Amino acid sequence: MTRGIHLSRQFSPSSVIALWVAMARMADITLPEICAIIPEVPGEFPYLSLVTPAVLSPERTDTIKMTIAEAFLPSSDHWYAMKLRRGISFSDISSILSGTIPDAYEAASFFYPERESVKKIGKRIVRETVPVIPDIVFLRIQQRHLADIDRTLRHAGMAWVFRMTNTPDSEYSIIDNASMLTFERAVGLLTPDMKVELTDRAPLSIGREVCITGGVLAGYRGIIYDIKPTTIHQHSDNQPTTRQIYMRISSSDFMKIEVAVDEEFIEPLLSDTKYS
Repeated sequence: MTRGIHLSRQFSPSSVIALWVAMARMADITLPEICAIIPEVPGEFPYLSLVTPAVLSPERTDTIKMTIAEAFLPSSDHWYAMKLRRGISFSDISSILSGTIPDAYEAASFFYPERESVKKIGKRIVRETVPVIPDIVFLRIQQRHLADIDRTLRHAGMAWVFRMTNTPDSEYSIIDNASMLTFERAVGLLTPDMKVELTDRAPLSIGREVCITGGVLAGYRGIIYDIKPTTIHQHSDNQPTTRQIYMRISSSDFMKIEVAVDEEFIEPLLSDTKYS
């Protein structure tokens, strides 16, 4: 007996691993990543024995485990992301949700960061509040309420909630708490030289874990997935290289922040990996 739950003798450790693998596949975790985490190949997935395990950093391993653990708890609050259609604002969806499904609306916590914009029109200085990411709204809510929100906004032609895959019967895509916390902190430090956008391409994993030791993102820890030639004034010695920070919000969509960080402020944390 475990926490008041009686498990059948036929419910073996291998069966638990098989359930975990099935959920990981639904969450679009790659086969090499799955093989790097599971202690043995379950009989239900014999082809995994042919897969070479990936080399994962402790941070990536924890992120995957948290994502799958949260996927097994549909009654808990989780972070999700929704895409607004062109011309739709956050106030538009707030109005329709509060008016049609107030219980679900009240059960949700929304994250829609805004910043002050200052511009000169003629001789006047105009200040206004503008969204940091105009077409993306994050919400923390139980999945039973999420379905009502998604259905209502889709029917109204206003927005939709991201799913794990691009099919109507796919599960909603959960954003793990660690990634969301990092993203919230990064958004809170946004300056005019930082760019945030939705992208459908994830960088390729190299697996190097690093820590930023200076600048606006000092203390941020992450993994280098790829090294690209994109720079700000690439041939100028006085300009730092543009770094890209990704947060997965579905199997094919990521939030990307571009920020200039000097090479000297990036410290590798994996002693056995050379950084160049």
